[in-house]
Amino acid sequence: MIRDLNLAARALMRRPGLLVVAVVSLALGIGVNVAVFSVVNSALLKPLPYRDSDRIAVVWHTFGTGQSLPAVHPKDVRDYKERSRRFEDFTLIGGFETLFQAKGDPELVRVGNVAANFFTFLGVDPVLGRHFLPSDDLPGSARVVWLDYDLWQRHFGADPGVIGRIVKLDGVENEVVGVLPKGFELFLPSEAFFVKRPQIWKPARIDFARLPPRNWTAWTGLGRMKKGVTLDQARQEMAALGAQLRAEVPEFQAGDLRVGLIPLEEDVVKQVRGGLWALMGAVCFVLLIACANVARLLLARGFTREPEFRMRAALGATRLQLARSVMAEGFVISVGGAFIGVLIAQASLQVLRTVQAAAIPRLNTVRLDFGVLGFAVGAVLVATFVSAIVPGLRAARAVACPGPVADARSTGSAHRHRLQDRLVIGQVALAVVVVVGTGFMIRSFRALIDVPLGFEPRGMLTLRLALPRAQYPDAAAAREFYRQLEERLKGLPGVVSMAGMSRMVLSGAGPLQTFAYDEETARNWESRTADYREVSPGFFQAMGGTIVSGREFEDADAQEGAPRRLVIDTLLAQQAFPGRDAVGQRLQLEPEGRPSDFAEVIGVVAPLSLQGIVATTMPQLFQPGIYTRMRSSVLIRTTGDPKDLVAAVRREVNALSRDAAVQEVRTMDEVVFEALLPTRLAAGLMSVFGVVSVLLAGLGIYAALAYSVSQRIRELGIRIALGETPRSLKTRVLSQGLRLVGISLCLGTLVSAALSASARVTFYGVHWTDPVAYAGAIVLLVAVAMTACWIPAARAARVDPLRALRHE
Repeated sequence: MIRDLNLAARALMRRPGLLVVAVVSLALGIGVNVAVFSVVNSALLKPLPYRDSDRIAVVWHTFGTGQSLPAVHPKDVRDYKERSRRFEDFTLIGGFETLFQAKGDPELVRVGNVAANFFTFLGVDPVLGRHFLPSDDLPGSARVVWLDYDLWQRHFGADPGVIGRIVKLDGVENEVVGVLPKGFELFLPSEAFFVKRPQIWKPARIDFARLPPRNWTAWTGLGRMKKGVTLDQARQEMAALGAQLRAEVPEFQAGDLRVGLIPLEEDVVKQVRGGLWALMGAVCFVLLIACANVARLLLARGFTREPEFRMRAALGATRLQLARSVMAEGFVISVGGAFIGVLIAQASLQVLRTVQAAAIPRLNTVRLDFGVLGFAVGAVLVATFVSAIVPGLRAARAVACPGPVADARSTGSAHRHRLQDRLVIGQVALAVVVVVGTGFMIRSFRALIDVPLGFEPRGMLTLRLALPRAQYPDAAAAREFYRQLEERLKGLPGVVSMAGMSRMVLSGAGPLQTFAYDEETARNWESRTADYREVSPGFFQAMGGTIVSGREFEDADAQEGAPRRLVIDTLLAQQAFPGRDAVGQRLQLEPEGRPSDFAEVIGVVAPLSLQGIVATTMPQLFQPGIYTRMRSSVLIRTTGDPKDLVAAVRREVNALSRDAAVQEVRTMDEVVFEALLPTRLAAGLMSVFGVVSVLLAGLGIYAALAYSVSQRIRELGIRIALGETPRSLKTRVLSQGLRLVGISLCLGTLVSAALSASARVTFYGVHWTDPVAYAGAIVLLVAVAMTACWIPAARAARVDPLRALRHE
């Protein structure tokens, strides 16, 4: 075999044109496959970096017909831990934001508020210090924290003496008892609240005697199943526990509590799983197209080597030896393609990590490890087999009729062309599938861009602002700060208005507000929920929102002691007050039904894209009062470039409070752009794959026709000598190529439709039967095919009859 590889490499070096085209084709195919498989392997196939992560599940609660969420009450987790027989343990996590200051300017950080057993539950040990102890979780115990590795590096210079030091969180002293290992990341479903990449971790210190009602669910619960327990068994037990709690707890009985379980590894990637497998399928098609291209080149080379094969057969070569010589050439080409392809994959992954590391879970941990390199080796073997099997079998047929051949072109010509044609048809058909998928993705992206946001992003600066509690101890002090800040900002050139909200738009899942509008929904509490935001007076005007009826909040609505008032969106108005004017109606916001639990609707607005870029289907409910909070998202509208305001805004905030933290300063256009990045990334990748597929298919068509013309030089010369015009000859060659393209387009379109229908692939705003996607793919491939066919046709039309008759 070594001798065959050596001979194959030397033979291919004598045909540098064929070698370069074949290696580049496979390099593109293998490169994109290795890159996408690296992402799929890291995000979908590898276990999460926790102890026995396959046995960890997220607890989901569903109330009535309300939205199901991974949200639990601490007493729920306590009851599950005491009553369960099929779980080893349970833990819970919540979170909040606070001001942290070690040195220099204060920083707004996210805090993971966890049960003391949280890190032992995950099997994560600190690189410095100790684990949280059960006593650390008791109300009134000493306050202790763990630091994230990056925060430890940034603020303490990786000083191992940080253990035992005191740090202040919003002015309250906490002792550092541990540092997380480098690269630790918490993976939770996107619906979990307030726990995205915490930088500081602390025991929850829950006082069970002073907790709100059981239907106040703002924590995420995790359970670890015992070894040997199946997911179905665990789900059956949790459903039974839910029935017990429903019978015992009045809030659960009214809300018809149902408890579900979703494996953590599945819950984390559920939003990207379908898209990643679709990309994997697309790049597999790209590799098959590349293999078909190499197969066609090796087949053409095999036709010219028929005299050699027959002579070797006459001298005693076996079928296996002849086939092995062609397979060796395919292996050499595949190895060369894999080497370059791995470099392409490495560069592609670096670009992906730079462009959008947060779009895909665990993307920043993707590496070309042994598993990925094993996949690359498998891709080499598959590429070798697919691209060389047909030429190898063709070479082995020489044993059946050994001996010299007078003219290789005159033997089996029809069979040769049929093999070439089938490979071209397969190439183009596969290209149709990839390009149609690209069309779906691009059309979906365009549909997302055209989604009405409900607000005007242009001319708006956004930022997160946090006030120190020591300086602003109550709501009145905070309100005065915001009043002075608004006066200062409105004095800046171009500033039109300022507004605040509790959670930035397009920031994912946020807190929900349960509401009721009649006796039935009040009795089945938590059967109706809405996305909830606190906003400042003038918020909708600053956002450019549309007031459908009524009015928006005024300063009087946000004053202490003012009547409780709401602004709702049209979805909630239609749900609660169908056929009636919602303005002046009342909604119940607390389960007890006291007069203070009701609020008056003073305005109805068009839905705003708050959770994500896609038009929301969840009702929205707004209350005034954000300026009494220590943390807020601030929106500043200007007639100029928002970026020109950044330095001035920081200066004005620091003039009022040196200890206030200003972070995440971005324009609203940047916020919208980042929200579209995952879809933009997928559309961009599919576009790249589509372009590669089209180029490879066009190259295949061109090479097949060019080979056909080169084999028919004498025939074409005779036709011209007998009077056929160059134009007629060109039309003949063009029709030959377009006939193949027509068959390919029909076959590829049918395959695309079948795959889309069977896989039930869904794209936002685009159905799998979308005619534009199919028409676009067909037009593009016809244009490329016409170009690929034209060059050999033009060459055929320029054949000199005298030279053609002497052609060998």
